[in-house]
Amino acid sequence: MPGMDFSIEIIDLAGARVALFDKDGLSLPNASGEDKLLVNAKIVDYRRPVTLWMPANTSCVAGDIHTVDDRYVIESIRESHNTAADAGGAMNIGVAKGTVTAANSTAQHSTAINLAAAANTQQNVTISTQTTLDAGDRICVKNVTNTTNLAGASVTIVLKRVP
Repeated sequence: MPGMDFSIEIIDLAGARVALFDKDGLSLPNASGEDKLLVNAKIVDYRRPVTLWMPANTSCVAGDIHTVDDRYVIESIRESHNTAADAGGAMNIGVAKGTVTAANSTAQHSTAINLAAAANTQQNVTISTQTTLDAGDRICVKNVTNTTNLAGASVTIVLKRVP
């Protein structure tokens, strides 16, 4: 259609531009990896995984784990561990804006992650509060309890870029 740009940009999972094509499918010069995934000037389906590795129970503490560089929502949270924590072992993932501390961050799920669950089993956490994060907002671990014996815990948070 006259006057419309039907270009498409292809970005790999690390965020680097792989290709940029014009409306005729021709590669465009000067493609920059700094640009966002755009199709018809709209941000499209860009996801960024953030993984927190806690090799021992002493490293499972409340605090900031990632500061975002753009607008995102948390799409999913997964956790698994090699050795389970004591009964009642749990933690939450929150979002902190401005000067809010990790302990006072907004939890993104209503049921705590069960650190005493079966070892070597992935837990998919249900997101109950989908807060939009802006550049500079932080993802936090909060409300960590009873982590004695916990070892080899890994939490992956998948961020989805939003306009």
